[in-house]
Amino acid sequence: MPLQQILALSLVVVAFSAMGCGSKSNPVTPPPPAPGPVGVTLTASAHFAPADDAQLTTLQPELTVLNATSSPAGAKTYEFEVSSTADFTAIAVSADNVAEGASGRTAWTVSRPLQATTRFWWRARAKQGSSIGPWSAPTRFRSRIEGYNRAGELFDPLTNGATVGTLIGGATLLQGQGVRLNSLESRVTYTLPQHISEGEFSLLATGLNSDSAGDSTKLFSMQQGSSDMTTNPYRATIEKRDKGTVTFRFIAGDVNARADSLRQDVQFNPSLTYFWKFTWGNGVGLLLVLEGGENGRVVYNQAGTYSGTYRPNPHIAHLGAPPGRAGIDTASVPGAVIWNVWLSSKPRPSGLGSAIDTQ
Repeated sequence: MPLQQILALSLVVVAFSAMGCGSKSNPVTPPPPAPGPVGVTLTASAHFAPADDAQLTTLQPELTVLNATSSPAGAKTYEFEVSSTADFTAIAVSADNVAEGASGRTAWTVSRPLQATTRFWWRARAKQGSSIGPWSAPTRFRSRIEGYNRAGELFDPLTNGATVGTLIGGATLLQGQGVRLNSLESRVTYTLPQHISEGEFSLLATGLNSDSAGDSTKLFSMQQGSSDMTTNPYRATIEKRDKGTVTFRFIAGDVNARADSLRQDVQFNPSLTYFWKFTWGNGVGLLLVLEGGENGRVVYNQAGTYSGTYRPNPHIAHLGAPPGRAGIDTASVPGAVIWNVWLSSKPRPSGLGSAIDTQ
């Protein structure tokens, strides 16, 4: 074999041997992972103030917790939540990244006014870096009890010894209970700053007897101005008549196109609470009466249709009613105690009045 071929063959053998032909390659061991962040353990905060279910005199309370502990220690912030429901499905207001207080307590003042006369639940939790601690055990407070009468919305709790209306005919405010209509001529009158063409007028009442004095007596009513209720072109009368008969009449400007609901007898118990809600709009008036409060059983649920637009000027509302041309027996329901009155173009808010123990 020529020398050149021998040299070429030798180079091929050397190269093939260098490639490790016929042998197993050694596996590559991956480098160890970089160490991760150190975990932080946070304890739950404990509520300090206000006391559970405290009745407050403000709509923007200061909420205070005892600081949580952490391991390892570090700078912490806090998250707060306030809800009108115990399961925190209706958050009213919240805050995040509240700096931890240096005194062993952390406080946050609610950032905007809450709904009046309402029971709220609140909780807080600590955060450190990306670690989040458990929520504190929820506790409650009750916002300031107050009424108001503003454009498109009226609320009168009546349990705080005050009213945003005018007492007439010997109506009496009972602290912690409401207003009592002592006689057929007793009533509370409200003058609204603007008329409400569609809305809700609702309240809670007790002291109702099926056999009360009078004839076509009214538990609450609305009208235009102060003319005779019987002939008023914007009449709304929600009636609890003698013998316990419930009905309503609603007129929106045309006395020939009025809504009259079915008359139905109800056996009222004066020791029970009844929720009355009248709504009107889109040509339909509806009266709902529940025995046992806002979540009670239905004892009356009737509707009636009307034509026209409800636009009294001025728009006057009453708890009870003024006597009409038929006399005093057509006025208010004597003995009724009324509280938590809502009159608005909007539905009654959830939880409104829940701060009132009378319920």
